[in-house]
Amino acid sequence: MKRHKSFYLWFRFARRKAMPWLVLTSYTLNLTWVCGSEHTKEQARLMTALAKINFAHWFELAQEIIDDLPYWFY
Repeated sequence: MKRHKSFYLWFRFARRKAMPWLVLTSYTLNLTWVCGSEHTKEQARLMTALAKINFAHWFELAQEIIDDLPYWFY
């Protein structure tokens, strides 16, 4: 029983980490296939999904990479 609970917890953790990105890709794919008023609805859903994703960690990583570049790249 303990092993089942451990798997369930890891599954929930992975789902929470991956879900915003899965939603983002599905809305982007939907946006390419629909047209008309549905296109506008999918654009709104995509912008809402983008607003909910926290990009701070990605910006910090990019800043660290830029700070560690040698001086000749500046």
